[in-house]
Amino acid sequence: TNVQALGSLVPQHETPDMSPKESGYMLVIPQHEPVNTRGRLSAVQLWVIESGAMAVMVLRRKCPESAICPVIRDIRTCSKEDSFCAQLHTCTSTKILKCPHHRLNKVLEFEIVHIIQITVETGHQYVTLTDTPEVLPGDIIGFISTMAKVAYRKPYLKEDPDLGAITFDVKETVIPQEILTSTQKLHYFQAIVNNPIELGVQYLFNKKIGMHDVVMKLSNKFSTIPVIRKQEVDSQRPLSGLKLSVTPPDVSTTEQVVIEIKISGGTFVDVVWEFGDGRSKKEFLREVKKGGKYEKTYKYPEPGVYVIKVRASNPHANFSQSHVLRAQRPVLPIYGVTTNTPQILPSKFQSFFFPFVLLLF
Repeated sequence: TNVQALGSLVPQHETPDMSPKESGYMLVIPQHEPVNTRGRLSAVQLWVIESGAMAVMVLRRKCPESAICPVIRDIRTCSKEDSFCAQLHTCTSTKILKCPHHRLNKVLEFEIVHIIQITVETGHQYVTLTDTPEVLPGDIIGFISTMAKVAYRKPYLKEDPDLGAITFDVKETVIPQEILTSTQKLHYFQAIVNNPIELGVQYLFNKKIGMHDVVMKLSNKFSTIPVIRKQEVDSQRPLSGLKLSVTPPDVSTTEQVVIEIKISGGTFVDVVWEFGDGRSKKEFLREVKKGGKYEKTYKYPEPGVYVIKVRASNPHANFSQSHVLRAQRPVLPIYGVTTNTPQILPSKFQSFFFPFVLLLF
């Protein structure tokens, strides 16, 4: 992580140059330096002489109507002459031969883009923020003392004093330039901005499926104990296909049907068989067997139309197949033969009756 500490150094113990009195300013904007890279405001460090609530602010310069403030290559600039580059502390105009020192009170108004409420105790405080807003190059981190009071000292030679306002309406979204004055003080307040560095390594778990522990150790020449982070990785073979076949495709109510599926590849596969009559069956396959064939036999005792569905899924894929099956009652061979006489048949025609039962669906 790239860390930027904005503001004067904050001692962990009282120092002779620390004033025992409060500064009297409710709103304080340090002129030390702005944010120089995109990141997140993660913490503040300060020396408190009176405990209580306070607010940390992320301030963004508001360009005048005649100026344009784009963010180019992570650097906030203004196109108007006599404006200053927020990061490099130099003039953006090439017409000015000598660039004056970077002073916030001569540049722009400030817009409040984030406010984080915190509570602090007396003495040295390092407060890790639960709300970590994003900050951009050129942003300024200030604070509002509602109840808490922050210690200060006199500026050293060539140090710019903080800007401030004795009173300020916390409901405002913009800090007008005219309310800001030089406090002639440097408050013991420091903002910590983190810019995470992302590291990535590609690795293929192609030999063994299951859970694997990935361990990362970070250290440098100043580390006595490396920082260790561990993460479990679930390695699985992908599921690439599913086929469904039903034999016979239509069936009588007296026969069984064979429902067969063929799964292509995959591990840790969930299979759901739905038979279309409200019944279903679930299976878990840790690893698809060679050939990938699985089957179920089923009987439909009642005639009707049934939609058979089979779903196979794992974390990498999801497949579904269906088949419409018609179950029918068969024709039953029940019949008898009778005549109108028990005698030998004469040459003329006789009547025969063939009663039978025909069951149709």
